[in-house]
Amino acid sequence: MRGKKRSAAIIGLAVGAIMLYIMFRGTDWSALGDALRRVHPGWIAAAFAAKFGALLMKTYRFRFIVRTAAEARFRWLLSATSLGILAHATLPVRPGNIVRAFVLGRLAKIPFPKCFALVLVDNTADMVAVAVIMAAGISAIPASQEIVLPAAMFDTESAITFSAMAIRPAAWAATGGVIGLFSALVFTYFQQQRVTAYLERRLEHYAPKFGPKIGEIIDHFRDGLHIFRSVREIARAMLITMATWSFNLMMHVSVWNAFDLPWNWTTPLIAQALILASMALPGAPAFVGAYHIAVAVAVLIAAPNADVPTAKAAAILNHIVYFLPIFICGAVSLYVEHIRPGEINLDATAVTE
Repeated sequence: MRGKKRSAAIIGLAVGAIMLYIMFRGTDWSALGDALRRVHPGWIAAAFAAKFGALLMKTYRFRFIVRTAAEARFRWLLSATSLGILAHATLPVRPGNIVRAFVLGRLAKIPFPKCFALVLVDNTADMVAVAVIMAAGISAIPASQEIVLPAAMFDTESAITFSAMAIRPAAWAATGGVIGLFSALVFTYFQQQRVTAYLERRLEHYAPKFGPKIGEIIDHFRDGLHIFRSVREIARAMLITMATWSFNLMMHVSVWNAFDLPWNWTTPLIAQALILASMALPGAPAFVGAYHIAVAVAVLIAAPNADVPTAKAAAILNHIVYFLPIFICGAVSLYVEHIRPGEINLDATAVTE
């Protein structure tokens, strides 16, 4: 396992370094610095407030989902959420969901399988919003529109041109993934005996020591899926999810306003769709490189007349605003909950406790 993590870390750092090189080679650093100096501080403050608001709303939704199966303090949920997001953004193989479930289980004394099921339900709500945002954002670009990236963007000999149709399959792939995950969770909840029997047969050959425990694990896991008992509760969770992602979209709009960039209702959707697509790729910690390219490209799609240094400056600032609150909340959570990074020992023993 350590070898796989090490390989993933090396690959991620290499991909990040390559993307940073592609992004910033040939950059007019003087013009980029001028663009950063012209930003409006008030809008930057608004962007940070929106990002912190998104994190709090995400925790509030998690609290609503957890309350259908267990009791946990809001502080514990905020710590679990912050550390899960931090782990996803910084650690190899992105174990954010496991870290989030592990921390919640440790603080609230809830069995890990139940915590992991609750995290999966919470993530499913996010994935529905992601699919909607990606479909809306990419579909907002007219199919006939040609996207033109100036030569100065990647220091190429000529401008890069491609059709909007080339990126639409990503939206449909995301939608299919959401439907598949949601269906699997619902099936597990309502067909527990069939799922248990199937896993017992499989584990009997491949992991005998887990076989006798699988029924108990599935019981705990199913307990975390109790939200599926009520369509009303699912609908409420989705409303909270839309509010959560509205804060993220407001963050992008605030950054756009900080640079006096023109935008319309499709602009934050396009930006968020490209960012989400970039995060699905292997990359460096905090998605350095891929994130910057996604934001800069989004600026040039939404504001074709924007100059490249401004687009790159907006990408740098957007990245800082997006990730700095995550690092701050994660560091505070480690301190408040008296957790050392090395204590999060995600081994088989912890999973089956």
